Amino acid sequence: MRFEIAVVGAGFSGTMVAVHLLRLARSSSADVVVSLFEQSGAPGRGHAYATTSPIHLLNVPAGRMSALADAPDHFLEWARARDGSISPGAFLPRHLYGEYVAEILDRETRASDGRLRVLTEEVLDVEPEGETSRLRLRSGMTRVASHVVLATGHPLPAPPIRLHRTVLDGGRYKENPWHGEALDQLPDDAALLLIGSGLTAVDVLLESRRRGFRGVIHLLSRRGLLPLAHAAADARGSGIPMDLPRGHVLSMMRRLRQEARRAEGSGGGWRSSIDALRPSTQELWRSLGVDEKQRFLRHARAYWEVHRHRVAPEIDEKVNAELRSGRVVRHAARIVAIEVARDGLRVSIAPRSSNAARELIVQRIVNCTGPNTGVEMCESPLTLALLKTGVCRPDEVGIGLACDADGALMDAAGRVSDRLFTLGPLRKGELWESTAVPELRVQAERLARRLLGGLKS
Repeated sequence: MRFEIAVVGAGFSGTMVAVHLLRLARSSSADVVVSLFEQSGAPGRGHAYATTSPIHLLNVPAGRMSALADAPDHFLEWARARDGSISPGAFLPRHLYGEYVAEILDRETRASDGRLRVLTEEVLDVEPEGETSRLRLRSGMTRVASHVVLATGHPLPAPPIRLHRTVLDGGRYKENPWHGEALDQLPDDAALLLIGSGLTAVDVLLESRRRGFRGVIHLLSRRGLLPLAHAAADARGSGIPMDLPRGHVLSMMRRLRQEARRAEGSGGGWRSSIDALRPSTQELWRSLGVDEKQRFLRHARAYWEVHRHRVAPEIDEKVNAELRSGRVVRHAARIVAIEVARDGLRVSIAPRSSNAARELIVQRIVNCTGPNTGVEMCESPLTLALLKTGVCRPDEVGIGLACDADGALMDAAGRVSDRLFTLGPLRKGELWESTAVPELRVQAERLARRLLGGLKS
C-alpha cells in the first residue's frame, strides 16, 4: 500500500522534513510519496531565505549553519566549494542559504524515483476521513494523505493597534515586511516608520538604504532595544551554571546576569554565557509554570531576544552609523493612534519615559514587529480552521499549538493525533527555542522517523 505524507509549507522546516522522509523511505524501501505544498513554488526558502538582497546576512556564522545534525560542516563545505576563502566565522548572505537548502532537496528528489511532488497550492483545511485526512485547497481541489505536517512557519506581524480601513486601504501601511513591495515607490524625501526595532526592522532599514532611500527612518518599539552584535570571534561557553535555578524567571535571570559578569571578568564575554544556555533552553522553559512563562513573555522577552538573536558585526556597524548620522531616530514608545493625514499618516505615540504624547507624520509605515505570537489571532486560514473545529488547540500560553514531544498535535479534548503533526514556530509555546536551524534540523529528522514508524501496511 502506498502512503502519501503531506507537508504544508516548504521553508527550512518543511523542506528538511521532506528531505529526511525521502532519505528514510529510500533506505527502508517504504512505499511513500511526499507532497510538499508551497504557495510560492520555491521550496527551501520561506520568509527567511527568500530575500534576494545581498545586504541581508545570516545571523549565525557559516560554521554553525549545517542543515544536517550529523554533518556539522555541511553548509561550510558547500559554501567553500563556491569560494574557498570563506571562514567558519563568516556571516553569509541569506539568499545563499536558501540556495543551499533547495539544492539539498533537489539532490534528494533526483535520488527518490518520483517520491516527491511539489504543489503550488494553498491548503485551507484538513478534515479527517476514515484513517486518512483530506486536504481542502484554495483551488477547489482536494487531496488525501495518511499524515499531514504543518510547517507553515512564521505568521505575519500583528497590527500594533486596531487600524481604520482608510489606513489599511491607503497603501501607506505595509503589514508584510518580507514582501519586496513594502519599500516600492518610496519618495526620497519621505519619512519612514518601522514599527519594531528587532532583526526584521534592521533588515528593512538596510534594504531601504540599499535601494537609495535617503529620508528619515523612525524605529519604534516599546523598549527601543536594538539587536546586539556578535563579537568578532564569540567564545563558546563551557555550560550553564550547575546552580542555575529552575522554575522562576526572576531567579534565573538574576543568576544569568551574575554568570555574564563573571564571564566578562575572565575575558570570555557575556555572549559565551548566553550561548552556553542553548542546549538547555528548552528544558529551562519547560521548568516554568504557566504564570512564570507569561511573566517572561511580558517582562523579559525583549531583553532576551536582543542578547540571544544577534546580528553580524558588519550589520551592527551600519546600523550604528545610521543612528550617529541622525537619519535614523529611535523611539521607546507605544503607538496610540494612526490616522490618515493630508501629507501622509499621523502617528500618535506615548514615549516610555514621558506622559506627554507626541505625533509623527510619516509617508510609509512597515510593520516589523516580528511574527504574530497570538496563535488564535493569526491570519492563517489553515490554522484558524483547525482551531475552529477543535482539531488542534493553542498551547498553554497561546503562542503556538499544543503537541507532544514529537510534534503530534493535540485536539481540543487533549487527545494526541496520530495523523497531524507540526514543527518549528508553531511549537514555540512548548519549546520556546524552536525557530533556529540547530533546533529545527533535529525536529525535522525526529519527526520524519516518527512518521515513517507510524505507517501501517
